[in-house]
Amino acid sequence: MSDTDVLAMVTQLAAARLTGWQGLPGGLRGVPRDDALDVVLGSDRVGAELVLLDDPGAGCSARAWLRNGEVVLVEVSWRAAAPAWPADGLEPPEARHDIQDGLVVVNAGERVYPGRGLCVVTNQDGTLARHFFGFVPTTLEAYARELRPDLGTVRRPAGRITGGDRL
Repeated sequence: MSDTDVLAMVTQLAAARLTGWQGLPGGLRGVPRDDALDVVLGSDRVGAELVLLDDPGAGCSARAWLRNGEVVLVEVSWRAAAPAWPADGLEPPEARHDIQDGLVVVNAGERVYPGRGLCVVTNQDGTLARHFFGFVPTTLEAYARELRPDLGTVRRPAGRITGGDRL
């Protein structure tokens, strides 16, 4: 597997083609990049490298998380023109959780399909998908412990500029 294979999986998510989505294949390799960020995933805070991917479509962006060169999680998020939710032909999620998306808490906005390797984060009224996360199918517990990303934004206090400070 290569970056081309990763892009193909991300493109499928960006097109909201979820009926046949069965998760990422195990062993999907990504090419580590010099600009990767060291981050943690899940409640166990398991280390990963976060890399930005080429935009898979208009109005959306993509990222991937790697461990030892293997892609463990991909995300497609929309800046505009997010797909309608729920998707046709998709069974009810195994779990629904409240989630913080940026500075906003979305009640029951995280819908997890661990057997399909899919997590969807919706807008506040549940009518649009804001993020799709793809991963190798697993259990709900393993997803929460090892893969679940933190989408929260930490608000920092405004800095105070005094007369002696230089910009």
